[in-house]
Amino acid sequence: MSTRSHIGIWNEDGSLDVIYCHWDGYPSYNGALLLHHYQDPEKIRELIALGDISSLAESVKPAEGEHTFESPQEGVVVAYGRDRHEDGVDTKHFDTLDEYKKLMRSEGGYIEYVYLYQACDRKWIWTPATDNIGLVELKDLTEENVAA
Repeated sequence: MSTRSHIGIWNEDGSLDVIYCHWDGYPSYNGALLLHHYQDPEKIRELIALGDISSLAESVKPAEGEHTFESPQEGVVVAYGRDRHEDGVDTKHFDTLDEYKKLMRSEGGYIEYVYLYQACDRKWIWTPATDNIGLVELKDLTEENVAA
């Protein structure tokens, strides 16, 4: 069973760019990967630019050689658009956090965790999103959170 999450960047102008991740959204996996491998804003933007992903990994870009949805390289993000050539999986843009919260409420618990990189503070924040009403409390992503 999948643990669905959203991964996004909260831009300095207050807008958000968000992607869906199908697998392993819990803090001890996706949270840990983001905390340990996605601290460079440029790398984070590369990840978000991929659009929706099947699974998060340490590296955004594959090395030379084959990397497909069916045959991914180890340690590389698997993206629906790049690796399976799907349409309709682009990054979602929201002008405000409130606009994003409306989406979360309308999806009714479909997403279990949310991870946002705050560009202004250069840190990750997160929340469990299983309460069916959207984001309640965003907290810092720390070693304590991902050890669970």
